Amino acid sequence: MNKIKTVLGGFRRGEKEAKDDNNMKGKEDDNDNLLYLGLYHRNKPRSYHYALLTGHQDPSTKEFHGRIFHAKNILVTIQDDTSSQKTRVEEQWTFQETDTATYSGKLLALVAIARISHQQQQQQQQQQLAKIFASVPVIQDDPEWRCGSWIRDALAALLQKEDSSADVAVVVEPVLSDWNKIREFSESYVLQKLGDKRYETAEQMRVTPIWSMVDDCEIQS
Repeated sequence: MNKIKTVLGGFRRGEKEAKDDNNMKGKEDDNDNLLYLGLYHRNKPRSYHYALLTGHQDPSTKEFHGRIFHAKNILVTIQDDTSSQKTRVEEQWTFQETDTATYSGKLLALVAIARISHQQQQQQQQQQLAKIFASVPVIQDDPEWRCGSWIRDALAALLQKEDSSADVAVVVEPVLSDWNKIREFSESYVLQKLGDKRYETAEQMRVTPIWSMVDDCEIQS
């Protein structure tokens, strides 16, 4: 079986270094093959819904288009028993894959946490990633298990999963396996943008701030 290959490199968390235009232009194609953590707004201070995303930024509109992979807590109606008309509504975690164009969540920031190699066509890569993410268990009846728990387990699956049909090479930083560090960095990035009043208008919200932990630079301010 082909194990998902990882290439580990150093990660330096520090101030953004100056990047010239030619250097950034050379990375545009690479940015299409990044795996992102998305932080979505919740009606609770300093609380976010987390998702993994793949996709690209439209060069003309600067809007992000792609696929979302996440665990969602939804309401389901359950019939008590087959002979009864009584039903009850319960919360239930479920895995979802959807398109960014059809998801109504308010995306606050994207943080690139891994690079997907060019070993396969993009469509094949998406299919393999979707297969891996769909195999990550969702846990019910555990108040400590949340969307971030699924992210943690999904990242671990990328490092550990073995599948005879999977040939996705993921170039990652060592931090990829440390969900707490990823979350801490990503939340601090959103807090910085909040301090900069980055989310004040609809026009500002149309373009999502993007930071790359892979290249240690800001892709979109």
